[in-house]
Amino acid sequence: MKKEVDMEKFWGDAELRHSKLKEIVKQIELKTGVQIPIKEFDRKRIEEDVEYVKAKTKEIEERIIATTEELFESEKERELLHISIRVSCDFHKFLLDFGDEPPSMKPSMSGTRFAPGWTGSIGSPFTAMESETIL
Repeated sequence: MKKEVDMEKFWGDAELRHSKLKEIVKQIELKTGVQIPIKEFDRKRIEEDVEYVKAKTKEIEERIIATTEELFESEKERELLHISIRVSCDFHKFLLDFGDEPPSMKPSMSGTRFAPGWTGSIGSPFTAMESETIL
């Protein structure tokens, strides 16, 4: 069963988390001397992406149900179908946005390690949405 989400609270929390992340990144930059790229919070783009995924998911789900209705009679089967389609649509949107060259996960100073065994960037795209939020 889909859970109703207070979207204004969600966006407020997301913006707060992003603000705190920027503060942490700034502290790391000051201590290490390494510049860490971090994307700005783009609510409009996130909302557009969510709407795209919701619309595509609904379209594909309706087409599948229309031709195979008896295969997805139970609520659990419908839920699993929905999740599978939504994940596929998320990945499709990612491919549309980035193609064969996803965003770099390398810090601006190559080879710098922030912790043993980890060389990733804290500036990866901000995505903090739970599946209930998207649906």
